Amino acid sequence: MAANDLEDMQRRVQLLEDERDIGDVFSRYSHTIDYGRQEEWADCFTEDGVFDVFTVDGRKVHKEHGRGELFRYLGGKKLPPQRYDKHVLAAPLIDVKGSTAKAQSYFIMFSSVAGSAPFIGVYGRYKDTLVKEGGRWYLKERLAEVERTPAR
Repeated sequence: MAANDLEDMQRRVQLLEDERDIGDVFSRYSHTIDYGRQEEWADCFTEDGVFDVFTVDGRKVHKEHGRGELFRYLGGKKLPPQRYDKHVLAAPLIDVKGSTAKAQSYFIMFSSVAGSAPFIGVYGRYKDTLVKEGGRWYLKERLAEVERTPAR
């Protein structure tokens, strides 16, 4: 195998590993937010990470900046057994460029309140910026563009 072929194969394997690791961040985000694991959820973000939620027409829902605000935000949510949420991420498009990445994906949040039948609480699109620090991927910025809620 020529040196160029080996280097190309190593780049391709690294890209696959990075995409898989970014997928793990997305899964960890969903599992931790749904069960109120504040520290683990905030740790999906960089120290100065941003979680910005807004409607498709530009109305601000909420915005947290930094792990402290992220931690406090999750502490205010109703959790099982009062409320069960399931954040489901679908169809991620991930573009890795070295130690940074951009991603877009759909999200759907199923909810159930105090034994009610499940319903779609919200859905929309995530627009993410990620960075790799110390060999691990983190969300630098998650923009959550809400396309629909039960009230809309």
